[in-house]
Amino acid sequence: MSLNAKTKNAACSAFRETASVGSQAKSMKNKELFRVMDAFVEKHPFLANDLCADRGIALMNKDSKIAAHILRVFTRHQIPVLSVHDSFIIDYSMARRLKLAMQAAAIGTLGHQVAITNNYQGLDEVEAASPGLVDDYVEMRHCPRCPAYEVRQRLFNERLAYLGSGGGGT
Repeated sequence: MSLNAKTKNAACSAFRETASVGSQAKSMKNKELFRVMDAFVEKHPFLANDLCADRGIALMNKDSKIAAHILRVFTRHQIPVLSVHDSFIIDYSMARRLKLAMQAAAIGTLGHQVAITNNYQGLDEVEAASPGLVDDYVEMRHCPRCPAYEVRQRLFNERLAYLGSGGGGT
């Protein structure tokens, strides 16, 4: 809220407005909240000029530029990728490639690298780290498909073959 607010008082008001009725947060005075903001700035001094300076929209814009860059890269290579806020879902064999694209997008947009969280290791990362584990990793991730999935997969493959043979028009 402090990133989106124009003043400290506006940030305090926004904080109280979203607090639950009867909660301690709802009853906090500006003076107490100012101390919280000051402690936050003490821990994260690089944000001192951004709090209560209406920076939220500008930060969201940078975030969207980073996401758009990543989506363009993978779309250009016809690799499916989904964005969920500031995270991405991609085939597990492309995790390293995604992380490299994320770093390039951050550098291109912000001018420097940023820390990227790594919740899961992709197949390409497992293969690079320990080639002998890849077969076990793939086997572990493979699960039997239900009949409905198999029907949809067959229909999809038939459609691809039909389009690949020049049929189907647009």
